[in-house]
Amino acid sequence: MEQSLRSLSLNENKKLTDYGVIALAEALSNNRKLAHLSLIGCKSLTDESLKVFYRVLVEHNTMLCSLELGAAETT
Repeated sequence: MEQSLRSLSLNENKKLTDYGVIALAEALSNNRKLAHLSLIGCKSLTDESLKVFYRVLVEHNTMLCSLELGAAETT
């Protein structure tokens, strides 16, 4: 039975870089089941890596329902 990642939260991961996001995007290009991805508060990411990630998801993943990006909420 094939199993695929359906939800991934990497919120506030200070060690996640552009290189990591691009590598993750390439790894997920074979995953057609990811429905939720959250990268809130990952301050090291730039627009360039997120563009690559978006392109891979649009071309390869038709199930993504939720993509969360942005700054973390402060209290």
